[in-house]
Amino acid sequence: MSIKDRLPDYTIKICDGSGFLFKLFSSEYFYVLTAKHVVENKDEIQISRQRIDLDTGKLLEEYLEVIGTPYFHANENIDAAIIKVKTVDNLDYILRLEDIHEQKEQYLLTGHPSVRRDGNFSIRIDELTISNIKENRYIEGQLEKIAGYSEMVGSSGGGIVAIDKGQFYLAGIQTRMSAGDDEMMGRVDFMPITFYDEIVKQNPYELSELLPAYLNCFSHLKNEIIKLNGCCFDLTYTKEFLRNYTQKILDSNLTPHFIKNHFKEKLLIHNQSTSALNEKGLWIAWLEFLIFMNILKSTSINEESLQELFNSHRLIFSNTTKDWSTEMGNIVRSDFTKINNDGKVIVSTNSIPEQCIISEGALPDIIRGSKPQRNELKIDQGSNYPLATSKLFHLHAFQRVCIIQKEIEYKDFSFENENELLDKLKQEYDALFN
Repeated sequence: MSIKDRLPDYTIKICDGSGFLFKLFSSEYFYVLTAKHVVENKDEIQISRQRIDLDTGKLLEEYLEVIGTPYFHANENIDAAIIKVKTVDNLDYILRLEDIHEQKEQYLLTGHPSVRRDGNFSIRIDELTISNIKENRYIEGQLEKIAGYSEMVGSSGGGIVAIDKGQFYLAGIQTRMSAGDDEMMGRVDFMPITFYDEIVKQNPYELSELLPAYLNCFSHLKNEIIKLNGCCFDLTYTKEFLRNYTQKILDSNLTPHFIKNHFKEKLLIHNQSTSALNEKGLWIAWLEFLIFMNILKSTSINEESLQELFNSHRLIFSNTTKDWSTEMGNIVRSDFTKINNDGKVIVSTNSIPEQCIISEGALPDIIRGSKPQRNELKIDQGSNYPLATSKLFHLHAFQRVCIIQKEIEYKDFSFENENELLDKLKQEYDALFN
């Protein structure tokens, strides 16, 4: 099943319009994001989603349980509404597209137009290009295949979605045809997700932020880290020993949300979309990084010591699925302000690298080959450029170099000699940087 085929799981029929389902921090409810005019002054709000049973070919219509009444934006000029619904099974997190104005093409509009209803599978997916920003921060888009008002009525409240590297990004919610029922050129207006953030801020005790659960707490990622793939021996004990360090991170009260808000774009390799700040791959990397650093430094990393850690060991992330060697030009241009003169740079990507460590002897040639201008090097005045004086590490080195390539040395560890395992790991992590 392609990622586009999963859009019906998120695309909602609501009254005479549409909506988009958003999975949250909360385990008690999800949101349906929609347009206010779809549900305003409705005595009963009926919400459902459609799917096709792949075995029988039959249309399945699932009705969602509404919790309470809709939440509308306080500004009457903003047509945004949030509805709480009971959680549903088998729904992945969808990320937000934070920098929608940097990407103009490759969007999809998904909804349930009225002309397709009457008991049929009514979802319609149209390709869309952004045209311009309008009054009250609305955004106008151009449908690739021109459709008039009569074809699109009922799509109000539908999602504007971008797909990249197998991941959904929600960019906004459609509100209307740009020229109302006179629209003949396939232009639609939609609302950015920030409108829905504003509704949440207007109702802080009733609504949760529009973010996936793993941004709220590292506990959601424990079983997705440090996989130690490629070992011939059973290193389950070592893997679980490392994963259980997650509790130390939880006890320190460090959360992805705090780290994200503290460092912002400094967490990313140069030229990354800021949407990557919400990606699971980044926070898997940070949980692994914090575990490794807790062991290396023999101390618990907390909010107070986080800046010091980031200055001594700068972790930067790219969501590329290619080898990290393809990102060298961007790594060279990344933000190294406040890093210590002897600071180490560690790179993480959504891919397993061919080579985990690049020696300092090779780095000058890589830097020259990337041809950065002096003003492109983001360092503090009077500071050393870190890639000129140190090795460059991929985060996967903590697994491959320190454990996987020495797996025979780990095969006999158990609870009886756990302290020896801890000493062994610290020794290997120390050796990595020396």
